[in-house]
Amino acid sequence: MEVQNLEITEVFVDGDERARGYLIADKETNNLLYFFDVDRVDYKLTTIKIDAAQTMIFNNINEVDKYLSTNEFDFISIKDNPDFEPPTANQPITFRERYSYGACFRLQDGSYGRGVYRATYFLGIRLSSWTQVLDEESGGPVIVGCNEEYNPN
Repeated sequence: MEVQNLEITEVFVDGDERARGYLIADKETNNLLYFFDVDRVDYKLTTIKIDAAQTMIFNNINEVDKYLSTNEFDFISIKDNPDFEPPTANQPITFRERYSYGACFRLQDGSYGRGVYRATYFLGIRLSSWTQVLDEESGGPVIVGCNEEYNPN
């Protein structure tokens, strides 16, 4: 299946009638970008970013709001599902993090700021819950100005 610049291919294990995994490649270069393993028994999604050898595990995927409406994360049939809503400009197609912000509030020094929250998306589907972004050095919450965007770099 092709979605924008991605080619998604199913991976079957031991004669399963249903895909257990998905290979995601760049359509133009044919470079393999990700491998997704969807464990529909233990409700776990394991993703591997190939070039960085980075693994992420998402537990309790059955609690994700679009899990059932996507036929339990069937990433091939998702596009043809009548309930599928194509991602909007704010919802990433590719596998990546999206940031959101809390309400603006007054800080101890008298300035104003807001907290930063992160969730992981693929095909416009939120795969993780929103979690507060923490500063790597202090361990405290990341706060940005009320009109500022967070830059993770």
